[in-house]
Amino acid sequence: MATHHGKEGTIYVEGSAVAEVTSWEYNESANVVDDSQLIDTGKTFKATQKDGSGTIECHWDPADAEQLSLRSGAEVEVSLYPTGIEVADTRLYGDIIVDTIKVTGGRDGLSEATFTYKGVLTEEVIPQP
Repeated sequence: MATHHGKEGTIYVEGSAVAEVTSWEYNESANVVDDSQLIDTGKTFKATQKDGSGTIECHWDPADAEQLSLRSGAEVEVSLYPTGIEVADTRLYGDIIVDTIKVTGGRDGLSEATFTYKGVLTEEVIPQP
């Protein structure tokens, strides 16, 4: 079984890498409805709409155009590369809407930004060019 180190991942917004990324997360779920009939001996279900959301955490860099494009309400295209950007690596991509942005700082740490978003992403293996 192959394993991957988290530091192999990168994030792109509108085709350009986001600077200073420290972590990211993507969550996906589906609405599930009961489609059982009276004659069924057990419940059966069908999946309907999918929902996606996540976070991108960075060292805050106000000079990074990609971080600046991640403002609340912004609609952008993202590509999440969990294992790198080489041929045969996997990426998650699609359009998202930025929900919130939180910028924090403290006496003993770096300024940080957390962006939360909504949007279902598509998974694909990076093809040969």
